[in-house]
Amino acid sequence: MVQFEKAHSAHLLQLVAVVGRSDKDIARGIVAVAAGQAKPDQVLLVSVDRPWSAAGHGAILQRVPTDASTGDKKGKVVNPAVKQKPEDIAQICQKGHLIVGSIKRHADFGAPFCEKCGAPTITSCQKCDWPIRGISPTAWMADSGPYRPPSFCGECGTPFPWTKAALDAAKCLADEQNELTADEKTQLKTSIDEMTSDTALTPVAAGKFKTLVKKIGPQAGEMLKSLVLAVATSEAKKYLGLP
Repeated sequence: MVQFEKAHSAHLLQLVAVVGRSDKDIARGIVAVAAGQAKPDQVLLVSVDRPWSAAGHGAILQRVPTDASTGDKKGKVVNPAVKQKPEDIAQICQKGHLIVGSIKRHADFGAPFCEKCGAPTITSCQKCDWPIRGISPTAWMADSGPYRPPSFCGECGTPFPWTKAALDAAKCLADEQNELTADEKTQLKTSIDEMTSDTALTPVAAGKFKTLVKKIGPQAGEMLKSLVLAVATSEAKKYLGLP
């Protein structure tokens, strides 16, 4: 970080922007500065960690207010090169029941254990400790339907406890089907894994799953479908004809 105390340079003022905003917001900030809204008693921090393509100046500047008497910086300096954790973090029990969509906004509704099943609750990945993204106040604008706990950690790819439990149960049930050969059981378990993410193999896996499920009894077939429903992607569900 390079510090410029009480910068009066027009060139520097034109570069003032807020870290973490989109290019459009940065452009608005520049316009505001050009209109004379920048205060000369602000400290400018220039970060060379990430280029600022919108302006082509090769740096992002963050304005940090200073105390008029001491000149000390106030507030926390944000490093734009570091990924910011989600503001709204969900609390979910280890069996997949949503406790609260944002533990920050609704802390009073949080609980160490699930009221539905008694399982312990978590707010982050148990492997890498990255927070579980929750429900923001503007989530309804996305029109994506009710919140669904993620199946895998977006940072390290580890399945969450509810995903692992469903996958293990589905594979265990597949191994118990005497109507299938050993090779078919392997194919069925592989197809279940493939339907947890959208890839070129997803429709193939869904087709294989439907074919093999027809070979087993209706009761076991429905049980397998209910387990897959908990971990399959929306696209995989469409191929399977599941809601």
